[in-house]
Amino acid sequence: MSKNKTKTKTKTKKVKSHNFDDYVGVPVIVRSSQAGVFAGIITHLQMGETRFAASMVMTRQLWLWECAEGVSLTDLAASGFHKSKASKISAPGKVLVMDGIEIVPVSDEWFAAVLAAPVAVQS
Repeated sequence: MSKNKTKTKTKTKKVKSHNFDDYVGVPVIVRSSQAGVFAGIITHLQMGETRFAASMVMTRQLWLWECAEGVSLTDLAASGFHKSKASKISAPGKVLVMDGIEIVPVSDEWFAAVLAAPVAVQS
């Protein structure tokens, strides 16, 4: 009696790699592992082994925020801030993020709204 052996072929899907230069000069959200979340424009990006460093201008740190729809930074970039909830956003400035772990592109309209948002004050 012979054994029937079935070979299963596994296809590997080819994933398009990111061109990190695409994130330079455009509005983005950057999440760092220790310093929080920033919205701004990257002027220089240096890749490390597992993290990146980003020099940013017109940058506002997002201290407290709630998405209009969803819960993630990707949702925030897509739907904007919840209108009835108070967000806490720092004054604009230059920032050097040393421990970046995520970059999310945002629209020009989204970024203009962030730049126009009131500066949070300590209560």
